[in-house]
Amino acid sequence: MPANGSDQRRFGSWREGEYFIALERGRPRRVMRLMVQGRRGVLKCGDARGYGWPRVLGTALLLRVALGHWPSLASLRQSGRQRLSFEASRLRALARAGEQVPEVLYQSDRVLVTEDVGTTVQEHLERLPVRDRAVLMRRLAADQARFHDAGQWHGAAQFRNLTLCGGVLHRIDFEENLEGVLPVRYRQVFDLFLIVHSLAERRALGSSCQREAMGARFLEEYLEHRQTEPPLIELLQLHRWLAAGSAALRWAARFGGRDVERALITSAAIQQVMPRVRALREYAQAR
Repeated sequence: MPANGSDQRRFGSWREGEYFIALERGRPRRVMRLMVQGRRGVLKCGDARGYGWPRVLGTALLLRVALGHWPSLASLRQSGRQRLSFEASRLRALARAGEQVPEVLYQSDRVLVTEDVGTTVQEHLERLPVRDRAVLMRRLAADQARFHDAGQWHGAAQFRNLTLCGGVLHRIDFEENLEGVLPVRYRQVFDLFLIVHSLAERRALGSSCQREAMGARFLEEYLEHRQTEPPLIELLQLHRWLAAGSAALRWAARFGGRDVERALITSAAIQQVMPRVRALREYAQAR
């Protein structure tokens, strides 16, 4: 998750007490940039509260309907501190596996400080001309395929959680613990859904038709670059759920609303690649 705003704090020590003293005159932000011992970092705070039961049950029901899988409610209700601890452990594991992720600079039960790894891909896409944007999108799709081929998953794969630093692509924000929520292949499909949805929500990227086309091209490139079998059955399940709800979404679109627009764009982009997904599924079954 990128830091919010341009607020900077200069620290002379890693001690948490100094962080809270430095911010005693203002409300600490959930995420903020800071300088510690000459290094740029991003600080995240976690509290002891978990998500409320309405959100937990709603998420569980959505996953059951959309993907046919009933998750662990305890996993969905983890506190902010538990999520920070999980993120730190995942960042270290991914770094050991050779993935480009921020270095963990400091960790406690309430605070996580990680290396600042540059500007978000979302910001880059919005600034680039159309031709250069297409080149970056192909690179992102190929890298996502490679990441999934390695058996990895992100959990927060929106383009605001990918960054470029010195031309190197990094992934950030790993606090969503889906290990007790979804099997790996469903986690990878969730990554793809979040990526397409993050394109759909950015009006700066063009019209709804242009954003739909970008999402569909991303998925096509992703499938083209997969070296192992992609999660085809899981993609088909997601599509069936989106298709079932599309009529209601089109009716709701008459009353406006960006959430409905994003959902329709995401559904339409996934719909475009279904012939390719079905063909790959039939080929896999025939082997």
